[in-house]
Amino acid sequence: MYKYSYRPYTSGDENSINDLYAKITGRIRSKAAYFWQWQNAPGGKGEVWVIEAELPNGQKMLIGHHGIMPVRFSYGQDDLLFGKTENTFVHPDFRSKILYPRFERRFAYHYENRFHALFSTLGPRAAIRQRQAQGYVSEHLWKTYIWGLRPLSDIYYLISYYSKRYNKSAEMFIPVVKNESDSYTRLPGINIRCYNDHDALFIDFFRTFWSSVKRSYPVTPSRYHEDLKWRFWDNPYISYQSLILDSELYGSAMAVISNTVPGTIRVDDFIVEHPKSKSFRLLFEALITWARMHGAYRVIFTTTSDSVDWVGHESLQLQPNFSFARRIYDIFAKSDVRMPRKICTNGQVFGITCSNWFVTSMIFEGIS
Repeated sequence: MYKYSYRPYTSGDENSINDLYAKITGRIRSKAAYFWQWQNAPGGKGEVWVIEAELPNGQKMLIGHHGIMPVRFSYGQDDLLFGKTENTFVHPDFRSKILYPRFERRFAYHYENRFHALFSTLGPRAAIRQRQAQGYVSEHLWKTYIWGLRPLSDIYYLISYYSKRYNKSAEMFIPVVKNESDSYTRLPGINIRCYNDHDALFIDFFRTFWSSVKRSYPVTPSRYHEDLKWRFWDNPYISYQSLILDSELYGSAMAVISNTVPGTIRVDDFIVEHPKSKSFRLLFEALITWARMHGAYRVIFTTTSDSVDWVGHESLQLQPNFSFARRIYDIFAKSDVRMPRKICTNGQVFGITCSNWFVTSMIFEGIS
């Protein structure tokens, strides 16, 4: 019979946590990547709690992990702190031996007062049910949008889909996207400036833009320079193309030239000066034109169902050349992946609710 205990993270636990993470996910995470995710965020150190089992020889073995990443949000002029559940897992040999939900309720007792709201992004159904049992609301879905850019987009999509599914290389069949940072793309009435991660750090636009526009936005992740640096430019897994739209309005986007799906550009974030459907439509059209000029065959981004309401449906309907392939995607994709949310006592004071959020891809680890 094992004895079980729990405690907060202490220095040195990252080695055992990474070992268990690798066992559960199959991914090798470096110590530097761990510290980026859990210790170096602008919102402060993460809430990291571990579960230990006392072995017959008296030694303790780390068998479980529960983490909350502090993510800075804005609500109009107010700056808030939200917590993102991440890396909740238990060693396979102990899943049937402990009642994990009891531990998580104890963890939450210690950290909830630190945050204005808590949320989860992607996860297995069991994790979503676990969140719901603790008072999270799961009414909003993740929605993925894909635009085909070329006459052969359908064929390219099917090649990349089946190549990925069967671990085959699709690069010989699909156009290569040009990686041209630090460049201007001139369109009629529009300029798009593109910077790599290093150079984006020194662009004044990213230092001032969010402060000038945030009052127009609902509940949304903050995009101060420190947040952009941590979330995108310091991300150890992904290299971004930081785009600035310069036209009758200003906007920006963070794009990824995908390594896992050839010929694809993924947009992980986008904001505009005046957050109205007309402005978002102009940004999307510029992004799609930019992607086509750089050799991509499709553009993809993910947001949530209430974000769609904020951006405007008409902005998202750009008549994609992707009809057949889009239907294939809908058949295989998980169409009911939800984003659980919970408003903490501190957040209730500000009047925030679990709806009317503007959220783009809130995934902080993995490959591109």
